[in-house]
Amino acid sequence: MVPHAGEDTRVFRATVALGEELASLADVVGARQQARVAILFDWDSWWALEQDATPADLSYPAIVLRWYEALWRRGVLVDFAAPGADLSRYDVVVAPATHVLPSAALESLAGWTRAGGRLVVGYQTGVLDERLHVHADGYLGALQDVLGIRVEEFAPPAAPSVSGGAVPTLEIAGLAGGTARDWGEIVRVGSAEVRATFVGGMLDGLPAITRARAGSGEGWYVATAPDDLGAVVDEVLDAAGVRPAVDDLPPDVEAVRRGDRLFLLNWGSTPATVRGTEVPPLGAAVLQDGAGDR
Repeated sequence: MVPHAGEDTRVFRATVALGEELASLADVVGARQQARVAILFDWDSWWALEQDATPADLSYPAIVLRWYEALWRRGVLVDFAAPGADLSRYDVVVAPATHVLPSAALESLAGWTRAGGRLVVGYQTGVLDERLHVHADGYLGALQDVLGIRVEEFAPPAAPSVSGGAVPTLEIAGLAGGTARDWGEIVRVGSAEVRATFVGGMLDGLPAITRARAGSGEGWYVATAPDDLGAVVDEVLDAAGVRPAVDDLPPDVEAVRRGDRLFLLNWGSTPATVRGTEVPPLGAAVLQDGAGDR
């Protein structure tokens, strides 16, 4: 921890100051705030989605990060979970392009949704099983019932691997209305409610975003990548009663509770004020917080 220039340096002074701060927080070491939202992350899906034998050039990490960023921007703590994991502690689960899902994992997700969970499924989810075989009786397998839809056909825009150019944008109307990108599908609705439709081209008027009641839960399906992904996230979080640690956080500020302390991290380039406390750019503040975990 001592740089080559010695102890009389900015780096060493910052290291000592950090050590003193951490020592003062010993009483909250090991304390954590329980996340109520999980995003499924799957290595097999990453590999399978980005192999050459796919209908479009999609980036699995980019798709996952878009959902994570929309939640992070709202100050919502998120866990990452593997398909098939115990999801009983979560109120909301997002499955973004979880391309590879064994039948058992599909059944588990369907059961969790009917039991009261709010499941958000993105395009290219539940296409292959663990042997990379396409699920029989249609994509999504056991999730078709809780989502109230059937994916009949993939209809992505011209892919870079084919056209050599950028993927053109799509447009949707309704929830998250405006431009979208990367992907489109021909979705047939059963019991689901249509929340947004595609505009123009061969997909004109077809569902882009749907929501279905399933037992005491809900199943959402998002067949494209809307630029306003936050509109979907807001509806789902509101229905689940999921609130951030601090309401109305400034942009680029993260807030997390640990025991009776509130940690504020400013990832932005300008100062931010939270509860009367100024947090410097790329800095942090720790407040005594009587609200405890929630």
